[in-house]
Amino acid sequence: MVRVALAVVHGIGSQEPGYADGFLDLIRSRFASRVRRAAGDPGDCLAARVLVLSGILRTPERELLSLTGRRRRLGWRFLRAFAADYLGDAIAYQRTERRDVYRETHALVARELNALDAEAGPGAPLALAAHSLGTIVLSNYIWDIQQGIVPPEVEPLLATPTSRLENLAHLYTMGSPLALWTLRYPAFGRPIRFPSARSPVPDPEWVNFLDDDDIVAYPLRGLSDAYAKTVTRDQFVSACGWLIRWNPLSHIGYWSSKEVTRAIADRLARDWRALNVTTRPPHTRP
Repeated sequence: MVRVALAVVHGIGSQEPGYADGFLDLIRSRFASRVRRAAGDPGDCLAARVLVLSGILRTPERELLSLTGRRRRLGWRFLRAFAADYLGDAIAYQRTERRDVYRETHALVARELNALDAEAGPGAPLALAAHSLGTIVLSNYIWDIQQGIVPPEVEPLLATPTSRLENLAHLYTMGSPLALWTLRYPAFGRPIRFPSARSPVPDPEWVNFLDDDDIVAYPLRGLSDAYAKTVTRDQFVSACGWLIRWNPLSHIGYWSSKEVTRAIADRLARDWRALNVTTRPPHTRP
């Protein structure tokens, strides 16, 4: 049996292990309902791994708050902590002389994908699901591999087909600020190459999920002809209810969105069936 593999990456903010438990529960439940008749144990058909990057980003942010508040107690401490936590993640994730969070983050991604490769087994197509800043991290990780500019500290860690993205099938971005990130480049830059010429499944897809109430998220296909050809679709979803769509919490509603989880689970189930279920020709009388 060939499994399908899913890696999940969070975005800005101090995320703890377990942040995507509900997200994965929704995907696993929907996936199981789609493959149950063909699979002996649906739970064994999907290998998933959740990446926690915030430990790398959190250290310099806490040091910043400690140093700047040492001589005078600053006002709006909660909002300052929120800004340092959220905006600081994006700022810290850069190639710098002080501490290369960029390289440390990519090394962690490589190690986690190696672990997923061991769990999923050979031949498993890989789907990547990322939120917010996590979409920037994965885009850069993919770009570096495709362009042959992997940092020296990361290159030895590319030890499996999964960490080298040789089996990349799908990319799911949620609440992505990637459009804002492209402001750094002339004509909004170039997207990653997607899909791969050797995709392990037919019709690979890059779906950019966004809620029009999420001020961090932007469509991608309209940036340029290159993005229009690379991104399969910008899919608008209702990621948050009316109680939170007016505040920063609206940005994290994707983790509980049934529209998002059903779309991902249905596609993974379709891939699993294509790889494992042989279509029998109709019986005919002699």
